[in-house]
Amino acid sequence: MTTRNESDPTNQSANRTKANRDNNRRLNKSAKEVLALWKQVPAKRVVKGDIKNNIDYYEYDTDIPITQVSEIINRNLDTDLDSRPFNWYFDEYTERAWRSGTIQENAWVTVLLSGTALAVIPTETLFLSPTYTVSLELLQDGSYLLIKNLANTTTSQIMQVIQSGIASGLSRSAIARKIVERFEVSKSAAARIANTEINRDYNNARMGAIDAYNENGIKLGVMHISALIATTRANHARRHGRVYTTQAQRRWWASGANRINCHCSTRGAVINNKNEVVDKKMQNKVRARGREFFKK
Repeated sequence: MTTRNESDPTNQSANRTKANRDNNRRLNKSAKEVLALWKQVPAKRVVKGDIKNNIDYYEYDTDIPITQVSEIINRNLDTDLDSRPFNWYFDEYTERAWRSGTIQENAWVTVLLSGTALAVIPTETLFLSPTYTVSLELLQDGSYLLIKNLANTTTSQIMQVIQSGIASGLSRSAIARKIVERFEVSKSAAARIANTEINRDYNNARMGAIDAYNENGIKLGVMHISALIATTRANHARRHGRVYTTQAQRRWWASGANRINCHCSTRGAVINNKNEVVDKKMQNKVRARGREFFKK
């Protein structure tokens, strides 16, 4: 049985798109406010010939205090004053991905166990378990730290651009363009966060559900489902249809840059006491699709 959506096996494309749109909106608003603040800084053009080989040189009596830039960015990203709980990014995107991963994995395991005497764990039981609750708390803290770090990094880089521009005698408009360029870099960083972390949270939730079944005595492994698209890394595609323990899968994702912008997913597979997949026919079909990918 092949995955329903080979290009996005996590089915989180809409979630990622919405998160990126929200991040961009918040950063664009920050950029607009910082630029408005920058336009208020007095500038004086030095008379031609005052400085050799530097005709257009500008002097500034002051610059923007870092506290003002920090306040603007943190306010728009809702990370001001170390605010907790951190709701907008967690509630809208990462918690949604986690909940979706739990529901979808349990639905998949229900299919795997149909026709057997093995008991399915009710999804509500998974939601109410101490493990799930603790995982959500860690997820919320992690979401906050990611966006807070984005806010701090953006503030620092914007100040560097302004101070470097002033030291170089650039015009007000030239420095404004560099501020805009730096916010574009921050938007790229925000996109990497959304494209990486939402998928990570979804997959971690699926593996958390598999762990719950293993703790209940039902042996499940983790089948890697690659995103079979042109940008998929070869070492990711080669794992398509292979089965691992949840611990091994987590170690692989934690290695190097395997997590970054990864659209691969996982799903459970019933294994025997030799850690072999029981439904070999299903696994062989998935593996065959992976081999086809390399023939393109």
